[in-house]
Amino acid sequence: MKTEVIMMLGKNIRFLRRRAEMSQDELAEKLGYKSYTTIQKWESGASEPPIGVAQKIALLFHVDLDDLLKVDLEKAPEGGSYYLDPETEEIAQEIYEGKELRALFDVVRDISPEDMKTIYSVALALKRKERGES
Repeated sequence: MKTEVIMMLGKNIRFLRRRAEMSQDELAEKLGYKSYTTIQKWESGASEPPIGVAQKIALLFHVDLDDLLKVDLEKAPEGGSYYLDPETEEIAQEIYEGKELRALFDVVRDISPEDMKTIYSVALALKRKERGES
């Protein structure tokens, strides 16, 4: 990663961790590391997490990976949330964790929770139909 991205990533990890009232030790534990020193190095910009770990961090703090790498989340509206409505964000997280429907993310950022639920239901129905399920 470029130096600017590494510095932004470190700053964002620190911001998100503190916002969640989490210690470096706690974050290290959640990510499977034995000590806080790895987190400390990331936050200082001395090193960077592997991309898979950066994805886990984004998932853990409910932020878009691209935003985690490139946007100053401390200055972003609503602390860096990608979705404009909290309920929509929650539904999107469920879809994201389902892995089969992730392509929806690009088209659902600013829709209502009701529309998000409708799209989700339709997509699931189409998937079942495709598999020959009722």
